[in-house]
Amino acid sequence: MERNRLVLVYVMLCGLSSALGCGAGKSSCTTGGNYPPVTNQKLSGATYNHRTGQDEPAMDWQFTDGQMKLVTKEEALPTELVDAILGEDSAVKPRTVKQITASWSIKGETLTMDEIRYDDNRFDGSRTLRIFNTGVIRIEAGGDQYVFSPAGR
Repeated sequence: MERNRLVLVYVMLCGLSSALGCGAGKSSCTTGGNYPPVTNQKLSGATYNHRTGQDEPAMDWQFTDGQMKLVTKEEALPTELVDAILGEDSAVKPRTVKQITASWSIKGETLTMDEIRYDDNRFDGSRTLRIFNTGVIRIEAGGDQYVFSPAGR
C-alpha cells in the first residue's frame, strides 16, 4: 500500500516537473513549496540511500562532520554520478569506481566537495552538485536525481 502511494506521488511529481520544463536535458528546475533549505547540520551524522526510479538502494551516502562517503553495494557507482563528481573528461577509465570520499559543505543549493578521493586515488580539484529539498532531500547529478531516504528503509 505504501509503495503504491509512493509511486502515485512520483508520477504526480514527474508530471509537474514536465509541465515546469524540468527533466533530462534541462539545467536545473525551480522547486516549489516552503521547504527549509538543506543544511550541514541536517546531513551531518546521517546515512542516506536511494536513487530515483530504483526499487532497492544500491549505495549509501554517509555524512559526518565535514566528511562524506559514497559507497556502492554493486560492482560500481552509477556512471552518471561518477561523471558528475569526477567530470566526464576525467582520466578515470573505466568507470568502475566503488567509493568516493570528500570533505563537504553546503551553501544555498550547492553541495561542494573538496579533497576528493575515489577508491585509492586522489582527485585534484573541487566539484559541486545541486542539493535541494522537495519534502525529501535530493541531489541532481547530470540527468539523474538521488533521493535521500534514511538508510534502512
